Amino acid sequence: MKKILISFQQVGGANALLPLFYRWKTKYEIIVTGKKLVCDNLKKNGVEARYFSELGWAVGEGYNKSKWFEELSPDMVITDTINLSRDPEGIACRELWELSNEFQVPSLAYVDCWWGYSKRFCLPQENVPPILPDVIAVVDELAKDAMVSKGFPNDRISVLGNPRFEMLASKLQIRDKKEIYDIKKEMGFMDNAFVLVFVSQPIEKAMGSAEIWGFTEKTTICAVIDVLKELPEQIKKKLMLVIVVHPEDDVRELRKIVEQHKPCFSFSL
Repeated sequence: MKKILISFQQVGGANALLPLFYRWKTKYEIIVTGKKLVCDNLKKNGVEARYFSELGWAVGEGYNKSKWFEELSPDMVITDTINLSRDPEGIACRELWELSNEFQVPSLAYVDCWWGYSKRFCLPQENVPPILPDVIAVVDELAKDAMVSKGFPNDRISVLGNPRFEMLASKLQIRDKKEIYDIKKEMGFMDNAFVLVFVSQPIEKAMGSAEIWGFTEKTTICAVIDVLKELPEQIKKKLMLVIVVHPEDDVRELRKIVEQHKPCFSFSL
């Protein structure tokens, strides 16, 4: 049975590629590894994911990674990508591409969104990526064109789509008003609730403070609450703000911020 090594450095990339794991797990021996945060999140989804340390891997210099890779002996390597200036551990992706090249093992790296292309392959002091995987998989033609415009080789970039979105789309069901009402009731929403969903992103952690960008997920939540406070009372009485947190969010800190802002309506976090 062929062996695939899949390594994740961030939750977004892992979630996007997770359907491939479910599709392939009966056909191949799949080893899933990565950062602790990502592995812990994958385990919640029933995936046997092992930390790098559990596989005998050590990030950084002074470790014989070639011997480690040879003993593991994968037939293919798949990684996600991450802003290398944001997280030093992200260099593990490049090290795996380099090892794949050394042992002539096919490698693929997935870019799960539409920004920071160069930062996923270059350190701050580098102008050109010193190593690339055999294939860079992207979400759509827009992402491919953007990468090519930044100097990435056209023949290495392939449009994969987003397996997670495709899985969700395949489960899409058209529901009537009665079904929607029953679902909301089952989830604890009041009758005829007006539900507003805020999907958080750890901008402050990943990109910097509001002084740099002008906003973060925290300032945005506060701004949303301020706007909702101005709604008519008859709407606020039925309003439910659902805040969907990112796995890298500090939930307690977000809850504290929301409560300090004293929303005069229901919220769930």
